[in-house]
Amino acid sequence: KTKILVENVLLDRDTGVATHMGTLVMDNNNDDGDDDDDNQRPSLVGQTVQVMVNAENRKILSECHTAGHVVDMAMAQCDTLLPPTKGYHFLDGPYVEYKGNIPADQRGPLLEKLQTAFQDLVQADIETE
Repeated sequence: KTKILVENVLLDRDTGVATHMGTLVMDNNNDDGDDDDDNQRPSLVGQTVQVMVNAENRKILSECHTAGHVVDMAMAQCDTLLPPTKGYHFLDGPYVEYKGNIPADQRGPLLEKLQTAFQDLVQADIETE
C-alpha cells in the first residue's frame, strides 16, 4: 500500500478548501523479485484512492487544536486582546502566535494570570463539538 502521512493542513478561508500535505510512503514489499522500481513514485493521477483516517491520532490532533482556542479564551480572560495571527496544532510543538507585543515587565504577571485562567477553564469543563 502507498500512504500519505499528513504533516500539515492549510485552510483557504476564501474557498473553504483544506490542503493536506505530507510524506508519500510506499510499501516496497512486492513479490516480483525486482527491486529496481522500489524507489520510484507511483503515478496516482486518475486513480481511485481510498482515504482512511487514523481515528486515535485525529482525536489527539483535534484536542491539540481545541487547546489553541483555550489559549485564546485564557488571553481574553486576562484582558489581553492581541489578535491571533497563526496557529500550529501538531504535537511536535503546538503554538498560537499573536500580533502585538507584551512589555517585558508585564510578562511575568501575565503568565501567572494565564495559569489561573487555564485552571479555571479546565474546571469549567466547557463542552466542545
